[in-house]
Amino acid sequence: MQVFKDSATGNVWEFDSDVVVTDTNGVYSLKTSFGLALNTPSTLQPYTIPAPTAAQQLAAAQSAQSIALSAACQTAIYAGFISSALGAVHTYPAKDIDQQNLSASVLNSLYPNLPTGWPTPFWCADSNGNWAYLPHTAAQIQQAGSDGKSAILANLTKNATLQAQIAAIGALPAWAASTAQAVNSQIHDGNGNIWKCSVAGTTGATAPVWPASPASGATVTDGAVTWVFVSSQIAAVLAIIW
Repeated sequence: MQVFKDSATGNVWEFDSDVVVTDTNGVYSLKTSFGLALNTPSTLQPYTIPAPTAAQQLAAAQSAQSIALSAACQTAIYAGFISSALGAVHTYPAKDIDQQNLSASVLNSLYPNLPTGWPTPFWCADSNGNWAYLPHTAAQIQQAGSDGKSAILANLTKNATLQAQIAAIGALPAWAASTAQAVNSQIHDGNGNIWKCSVAGTTGATAPVWPASPASGATVTDGAVTWVFVSSQIAAVLAIIW
């Protein structure tokens, strides 16, 4: 890949590696490997795309992990739920159409003047994995509906908790000079690493020298404070799994 930047507009252009570039006194013309001239501005200059900053890399990791967790949450919901509405434990499906069908059955069971012994068949599996439409009374289908809602809500709550943990890692305060720190308070060093206070005190007037690649258990003295390396912020994000 060959990268150029238009000095007039700031736009970045990317070309395949087989594009032929000719430099004529600082003016670059480009042709395909077959010799066909490309219609490019004369203000293109070779350009090196900057490496992403620690903050940009963290944001990308947070986004990817957030998407992965949401997908895992949906998978967990769609796997179904268990209920003892029929007396014995049964597994009920919980994909979107299943949720709609269960809601409709529960709603139907609440209508007034239902016939005595009113049943509604609903798809579920016994403990041996045998699926069948089994009759449910009004009370049984309502119990199944309540159990299904509880199971879905538990997964949604778990996802929200994990998403909050991801956000919290990005919201850690940066190191600050002359700031009181309590034991177990955490900061990031600006290089994408998390440090925890092990000795309380006030930070120095200038930033300490943070190791670029700290080892596990590494410490840094900062004024009266001692910091202990926890992990990189990205590693902390990736450790948050379903």
